Amino acid sequence: MNVIVVNDNAHVNGGAAKVAIQEAVGLADRGHCIYFVCAVQPIAEELIHSNITIVCSQQHDLLSNPNQLEAFIQGWWNTKAARIVGQLFGDLDRANTIIHLHVWTRALSASIVRAALTSDIPVICTLHDFSLACPTATFFNHPRQQICHLRPLSPGCLLANCDTRNYTQNLWRVGRQFIQQQIGHAPAGIKHVIVHSKLAAEVMQHYLAPACTIHNLPVYIESSHSPPAHPEAHDTFVYLGRLVREKGVLLAARSAAAENIPLIFVGSGPLAEQIRAAYPEARITGWVDHATSVKYLRTARALIFPSLWYETLGLVVLEAAAHGIPSLVPDTSAAREVVLDGVTGLHFRSGDEADLRAKMKQLQDADLVRVLGRAAYDHFWSSDYSSLEAHLCSLEGIYRKVLAPERTKDKIVVSPLEVQSVQ
Repeated sequence: MNVIVVNDNAHVNGGAAKVAIQEAVGLADRGHCIYFVCAVQPIAEELIHSNITIVCSQQHDLLSNPNQLEAFIQGWWNTKAARIVGQLFGDLDRANTIIHLHVWTRALSASIVRAALTSDIPVICTLHDFSLACPTATFFNHPRQQICHLRPLSPGCLLANCDTRNYTQNLWRVGRQFIQQQIGHAPAGIKHVIVHSKLAAEVMQHYLAPACTIHNLPVYIESSHSPPAHPEAHDTFVYLGRLVREKGVLLAARSAAAENIPLIFVGSGPLAEQIRAAYPEARITGWVDHATSVKYLRTARALIFPSLWYETLGLVVLEAAAHGIPSLVPDTSAAREVVLDGVTGLHFRSGDEADLRAKMKQLQDADLVRVLGRAAYDHFWSSDYSSLEAHLCSLEGIYRKVLAPERTKDKIVVSPLEVQSVQ
């Protein structure tokens, strides 16, 4: 089949792009014809493939665009990208083609969604965040540092200053959301979505179209099947990810400092200095490549995943499990679904520093850490998360379900004798 994969970036800059690229390459290897639609270069080396055609508008993402006015307009409605994909959609046989949306809010905009929906080609969207409903895509009030339960675009939502920066930015996001809903027809026009966790489905089901079908797809975690690490032999906890407030990094720093527990932050972000102020002994590596991050994981006592917002899964938790490292996760995050409390890791009350400290102290027990780590390893390697083959077979099955009604519709032929006049 023809699969049009839509994602802002054509290189890995986060979990969503990694999934989009993995799926595109995996499907291409299985003989499908892939069109990878993006806005931001560079192009990942693995996308240079005989069965993959890159369709790139060659634009900045919104944050890196030096022209703020251009970024302002592009984020609301990217006419250049819409024009390019509109031509692509018109050239393909719709009977055997599917459009798979990943992330579009950071460069491509909702113009891509509208072009997809008006193309009469079946569309499916993976929910990597909550951008189909929430202006900030997180259901999180950043100044208050708590999950937001306001209905998106309600009067309370419009008055709330929930953005990471300022109220002006918040109003711009609200405008973008309104345009996405009213002109982009998202989520109302999207009939199929993919989720990687039950929590994502529970949070979003109230905002999707009534006839929308939610498909659950276990994500694939790329990892070598090496022998399990020995977390009980190490003392240092590891955080791996962006250093931003909603990820709970300051909570982790304060908790580790209070218990005098070694902690390494593997990643970069705007809160690096605040982390150093909260815990001067903490180590911050800055950005590292994947191979280096694996080395940090394999010499960790445990992975700490202190995120304050829902998340839609938490890929790093599964990566840690692949190496036999237990994880400490909040009970409000989707990561709780892949960490069995007391079996493959521990849960703590979200945002509760005292409870997080207690669980970190509990993991000072070497025997407990050894048992949790080995259980995490065994659980991961016996699951579908470890198999690209299983993931791609499931994805193809979802595509077939989405395409089936369209193929049936195309085959319907109405005889003139069956047409009756209605007075």
